[in-house]
Amino acid sequence: MTSDINEELAQWNLLDNYEDIDLDLHYGEDGTQVLVFSLMNETYGIDILKVMEIINFTRITQIPNVPAFICGVINLRGVIVPVVDLGKKFGFPERPYTKYTIIIVVQVGQKLMGVIVDAVSDVTFLSSANIQPPPAFSETIDVRFLQGMAQIKDNLMILIDIEGIMSEEELGLISL
Repeated sequence: MTSDINEELAQWNLLDNYEDIDLDLHYGEDGTQVLVFSLMNETYGIDILKVMEIINFTRITQIPNVPAFICGVINLRGVIVPVVDLGKKFGFPERPYTKYTIIIVVQVGQKLMGVIVDAVSDVTFLSSANIQPPPAFSETIDVRFLQGMAQIKDNLMILIDIEGIMSEEELGLISL
């Protein structure tokens, strides 16, 4: 079974097998630890300090009359956590959830929120020198969630600021 997973992850061009996540911290160095994940065959990173938990995709209770990117809620050990499909939030086409689909539970302000991604692959340290500013776009393109870009192996990783993913109005929708 593990070799099947490794083969499929390799086909998706992910960085490493997510079962071998390296949690080696680099205290005292100038940089940040990021959780590396994939979404629509692109590589993303999020500050590990914002990540509270990584869980396998589970049943989500749908909530009526919410935007399409809000999938519903999950019960995480007695805590009701709203779940956002990051692909839908970014305007990507609909995709099926697979056995590799993951929910990353993150802290946004004082709230917990689940974020659905295609797969998690690694935790890595990025020195500040390796992080480039995000590209400049016109004011009409909302890129407040872009924290920067980093080259990691053969991939360009998009670093996201989870605090900027949701607008204040959208965060108000998930105040449970």
